[in-house]
Amino acid sequence: MRKAISESCNTYFWTIGHRMLGIETIGKYARMFGFGERTGIEIPGEPAGNVPTPEYKYKRNKAYLEAVYGPKFEAIEEKYKPLLAGATDPDEIKKLENAKQKELRVVQNQYDQYKWDLDWQVYDTLNTSVGQGYNEYTPLQLAVYTAAIANGGTRWKPYLVEKVSSPDGQVIEQYRPTKVADVDVKHEAILVAQEGMHMVTTVGTASGIFRGFPIDVAGKTGTGEVFGRDNHAVFVAYAPFDKPELAVATVIDYGAKGGAASGPVAKDIISKYFNLGIEAHRQQRPIVPNKSKYV
Repeated sequence: MRKAISESCNTYFWTIGHRMLGIETIGKYARMFGFGERTGIEIPGEPAGNVPTPEYKYKRNKAYLEAVYGPKFEAIEEKYKPLLAGATDPDEIKKLENAKQKELRVVQNQYDQYKWDLDWQVYDTLNTSVGQGYNEYTPLQLAVYTAAIANGGTRWKPYLVEKVSSPDGQVIEQYRPTKVADVDVKHEAILVAQEGMHMVTTVGTASGIFRGFPIDVAGKTGTGEVFGRDNHAVFVAYAPFDKPELAVATVIDYGAKGGAASGPVAKDIISKYFNLGIEAHRQQRPIVPNKSKYV
């Protein structure tokens, strides 16, 4: 698992997701970490995102098919309605009915070519296992999720304003961290995720970005696949690894690769938070050997 996280190995997670977990279990733990619901931050219009389910897929694809083929069925009905209303000869009526049914069958056959995909398929579980398909989450949800891994499994409600003061300096309202829930996950499992994310920045897919960086960082590169365009680049991280203070999620639209595009942005944010200058970026530390203590 640690190595798979470090190397972003899709095959590993496809296998685990399909053969050992299944979509219901994947969804259960995704929701446990806050995916599919609003974080509660004080910004209007926050979306809840979506944790994939067979019901969601059916409803979404059904609506799409109806939107595409519904008007085609209606157009045929409207086309033949005045023709049949004006026909008096039985043979002519029969001929019109046959022509109408023939056109309807053509559209129905087109509809049926895609109808099978209303049901949940194995590849839907595979897609979900690696964060693709019907997964829909905000960067803030990713940051909350990353923070929960960093702190050992507690979800906190994010907020923007620390306090509201009057012109004379009196505090009108004070905001403090609000605990949402503790995830029902074994501590050993959280440790595996933490260690795998640490390997990402030491020997894995983001090791090149953080080589020589003075702060020990744990992270995960990601890719949001986009049909017909470059993929979205995703990166999440927390730091320092041994005593986390900061969780970060960066998304670069059409950035192609998380490590190459989003990783450096996260690195800059972490640098700013810890007041590191350019020279700190260039300080070199010994390169961690590929055989990590976690493997």
